[in-house]
Amino acid sequence: MRKRFTRACYALATGAAVSAAIGLSAMGAANAASAKTAVTPTATTACGSLCNDLFNRQLGYKFIPTTSGHYDSPLSLTLAHNFLPSQDFIAAYVGTLRQFIDNGLISRRSYVALKYPKTWPVYQEQYAPYGVTSGLCAAVKLGDVRNGAPIVLRACGTSARSLWVADFHHRVKDIHSILGYDFPWVNGADAQFSNPLVLTTNDYGSLYLFEEQMIGGKVYDTQQWGVKLGPAS
Repeated sequence: MRKRFTRACYALATGAAVSAAIGLSAMGAANAASAKTAVTPTATTACGSLCNDLFNRQLGYKFIPTTSGHYDSPLSLTLAHNFLPSQDFIAAYVGTLRQFIDNGLISRRSYVALKYPKTWPVYQEQYAPYGVTSGLCAAVKLGDVRNGAPIVLRACGTSARSLWVADFHHRVKDIHSILGYDFPWVNGADAQFSNPLVLTTNDYGSLYLFEEQMIGGKVYDTQQWGVKLGPAS
C-alpha cells in the first residue's frame, strides 16, 4: 500500500505541479487538484510547463530555492534567474492530510495530525532541472526533525520528512502569491506538542526547520511562504 501511494505522489507531482495550487483556499483545499492553468517559463525555459517558484515573504518573490542538485545537498534562497536549472522546482499539492495519515506516511501522533483539519493540503517541493522531475524533494534527514535542522534534498514521498502541511490558521494576504496569501509550511514528521516545526529562512537565504514564531498574533515573515508562476525574474 505504501509503495502504491508513493507512486501516486510522484504522478501528482509530475502531472499536476502548480495546477493543484491554483484556486486553493482554506475551505476548498481538497478540491484543488482539479484546477488547471498555463505556466510560463521559470528558472529555465524547458521547465516552463511544469515549474513554479516558492518564495518567502521576508526576502521577497525575487528569491527562490536553489540547490546543487545531488542527494543530501542543502537548499537555499538565491536571486532568481531564468537560465539556472539549479532553480527549477515544483511546489506541488500531493494530497490531503487525511490521505497521508490513513496511508501511514504521517503519524497519527504528529503535530499536524493532532492539530489540523484532515482536509488541509500537503505539499512537496521537488527538484526538476529543465522540467525533469528528479524524485528528490526538500526534506530533513532521518533523525534530524529539530530546531535548526537544514533543509536538504531527499527522496520524495518515502517519509513524512519530505511532506509539508499548509498552516492556514496563520495565513497572510500577499498579492505576489498565486494563492492570494502566504502561509507556514509545517513539516509532516514533527512530533512536538507545542509549537510546530516549519520551513524557515534568514537574511542569508538559508533554509532550515524552526519552531513557528509569532509576534502580535502573526507568524514571522521568515516563516511565511507563497508560490508564483514564472518567469523567475
